[in-house]
Amino acid sequence: MTETTSYDLNLTPAALAKISALIASEASEDKLRLRIEVKPGGCQGMNYELFFDETLDSEDLTFPF
Repeated sequence: MTETTSYDLNLTPAALAKISALIASEASEDKLRLRIEVKPGGCQGMNYELFFDETLDSEDLTFPF
């Protein structure tokens, strides 16, 4: 039996506009992706990092926006 995991990512219209503007301001905008990393640590057990990245790893989940 295969386990299926579902992920939702909700962005406000303001966040989407800001992300789109930041990507458009970069020279390599067609290759940039917003990467959201969740790592163990911090007071609540998780640390979150958001940054732009050009790489796409085989384990990455992608969401169009």
